[in-house]
Amino acid sequence: MCTSVKTEVGTGQKALYNMIGIDVDGCKDVLGFWLSEEESSRQWIQILEEIKRRGVEDILFISLDGLPGLEDAIKTVYPQTATQRCIVHLMRNSTRYIPRKQWAEFAKDIKAVYKAVSLDEATAFFESFQTKWAAYQSAVNVWTKNWDAVARLFELPSAIRKIIYTTNTIESYHNQLRKVTNCKGAFPSKKQTNALCGRSRKNVVRKWFF
Repeated sequence: MCTSVKTEVGTGQKALYNMIGIDVDGCKDVLGFWLSEEESSRQWIQILEEIKRRGVEDILFISLDGLPGLEDAIKTVYPQTATQRCIVHLMRNSTRYIPRKQWAEFAKDIKAVYKAVSLDEATAFFESFQTKWAAYQSAVNVWTKNWDAVARLFELPSAIRKIIYTTNTIESYHNQLRKVTNCKGAFPSKKQTNALCGRSRKNVVRKWFF
């Protein structure tokens, strides 16, 4: 996400990196937040290397929304980690190519694909989906080009799929932060931004545990 921060040369948008982790017991926590000039592969590598130095030796899965450089950074620092594109983001990217009145039907049809009980069933549903929505080829192409993201889900038990097929957890956290940052206008400094985000993090995490 982005936020406005005042600097010596004026007010500018800064990239605010956030990372949430879920352990093997299902408990989640905010691993940290980092303020940077821009979002880049180099910055993600630095963040992941910091996480590794802090003791996170292995990451089983990372759910991501196609942010530039993130997948390359993961492969550099945690080469054994499986990455999963957010299905919800693919849905948003595809529905912009079809009339709004057909969004619900389109979403229902593609949901049947990624909610199938097996890869064979998903493939059969997807073939029917491609035929039905052929008139909106740009929308279909979003899924065709990212079919590996759907197929990869079926390598895992259904309980795991429900956790990693969407980035809703981090987006919900971002929404909580925006409630605070958006009403503040531009922050006077990076220090104040970090302090406010730190307090917001504590408030959100407290709700997860109590």
